[in-house]
Amino acid sequence: AAVVGVGAGAGAAAGVAGANSGKSMGEIVDDSILSSRVKTELLHSPLVRGMNINVDVDLGIVYLTGVATSQREVDEAVRLARAVQGVRQVRTNLVVR
Repeated sequence: AAVVGVGAGAGAAAGVAGANSGKSMGEIVDDSILSSRVKTELLHSPLVRGMNINVDVDLGIVYLTGVATSQREVDEAVRLARAVQGVRQVRTNLVVR
């Protein structure tokens, strides 16, 4: 659930997911795009180990889970996610280890 690609395969998967989740095709695509954008920001940040953070999005709400090395990393991950246009809210369950 870290990154969902956008393309023909994602569209087909979105159609199946839409039938099962009650979300419209547009909502599924929007969430997929937001997930990709947030993950990209995390991966490009020198302060965040993006490969250790999972990004899930549901109706514009970003859920961050995984492991961080410090509270500073958690704070930066949340800040980066909030900065992505279209994100309505960020919820984190990151564990500091």
